[in-house]
Amino acid sequence: MANPVTVMMNDGRRVEFSDAAALGRFAASRAFHLESLLHACSDDGFAAFQEMQTDARTNLLWLMQDLASEVRELTCAVSTEHAAAVAGEQREEANHG
Repeated sequence: MANPVTVMMNDGRRVEFSDAAALGRFAASRAFHLESLLHACSDDGFAAFQEMQTDARTNLLWLMQDLASEVRELTCAVSTEHAAAVAGEQREEANHG
């Protein structure tokens, strides 16, 4: 049975996932959203970004910063969960080996 995973985000939110795979999927989804926003502000979208009102540009940049922070927190949690799973498998192999 899969173990639930709880992640404490930098902003104080507590996010719960059914298992490490769900955490990984959510992290990938957030990274995809961030990537999409970054692409929208580059190349052809850069001119449109420059034409936005200052407040709108600032809000968009804050959104991207928040997403980047979330991705960092989530990937750290994914890495920690992966390391714990590998350590558990190694303990099992040592006990049965």
